[in-house]
Amino acid sequence: MIKIFILSSTPEKVGELIYYGENISLGYAESGEDLIEGDERCGRLETGDLAKFDEENFYTIVGRKKRFLKMFGKRINLQEVEHILRQKFNIEVAATGIDDKMKIFITDEKFLKDVVPFLSEKLNLHPSAFEVKFIAEIPKNSSGKVIYSE
Repeated sequence: MIKIFILSSTPEKVGELIYYGENISLGYAESGEDLIEGDERCGRLETGDLAKFDEENFYTIVGRKKRFLKMFGKRINLQEVEHILRQKFNIEVAATGIDDKMKIFITDEKFLKDVVPFLSEKLNLHPSAFEVKFIAEIPKNSSGKVIYSE
């Protein structure tokens, strides 16, 4: 039997997506001895995805657990920041950073001066919390996922 669970029992409330089932991977074996260990996860996989479900039990992934910054005491979801910037400016964007300093990379130079005031107001954070840079192209791997380390 397969179960999907969110660490929230309230519809539309975001929580971590947890998957239960007999088909959960045992992980990566580096030696034959590793295979002896068996199912150390007990059929449970903490996906690292943040999700919510609606009244009809449809699940929507809204971000990643590790793509957050803590900015002046507020947890900011970098994936959500990218989403609102794409919606507002219709641009390609990648957001990274360290706590209290978000770096935003955009591929359209004409919006360089607009991003910080918009985010500052939207997130209720001082403009000094943001740094915006123009780059010709957002680096992506062969499957189209952003390579944030670059």
